[in-house]
Amino acid sequence: PFPTRRSSDLRIAIDAAANRALVVDQGLRAVIAMDLATGARTILSDATTPDDQNPFRTPSGIFIDAVNNRALVADQSLQAIISIDLSTGARTILSDLATGTGSPLLTPIAIAAGFSAQQVLVIEQTFNAIYGVSTEDGDRVTVSR
Repeated sequence: PFPTRRSSDLRIAIDAAANRALVVDQGLRAVIAMDLATGARTILSDATTPDDQNPFRTPSGIFIDAVNNRALVADQSLQAIISIDLSTGARTILSDLATGTGSPLLTPIAIAAGFSAQQVLVIEQTFNAIYGVSTEDGDRVTVSR
C-alpha cells in the first residue's frame, strides 16, 4: 500500500522556465511560487488568487506540464487533478469524477511524469493504484494495481 500523508507535508516542483520552485502547502491550501535567485515567495494560486474558481481543499502533489504552461495538482478532498495556469494562477479541473472517463479518482495523493507528454501518473490511494491521466482530456486508465 501507498503511505498516507500528513497534513503538514509540502510538495515541490521546479518551474525552470520561470526560475522558481512551486510549493504545495496543504495548510494554506495554496501553491506558493519561490524565486530561486532571491528566495522571495508569492502566492501563485489559492482560494482567492487569482479568483475564487475551483479552490483547493487538500492539495497533495504537483507536476509541471511545461508543454502546456501549467502545473497539475492532485487534490485529495476534491478527488481531482487541478490545472493551474503558470502565468495567471487560474485553476481549472483537468480530471475528476465528472471530467474525464475511466477509473474513478477518489484519493489522488501524488503526481509525476507519465510515459509521454500527453500523460501524467497519479497515485490513487483508495484503490492502491497508479493511474495514467491524459493531459489532454483527463481520461484515466489503471497502469498498476
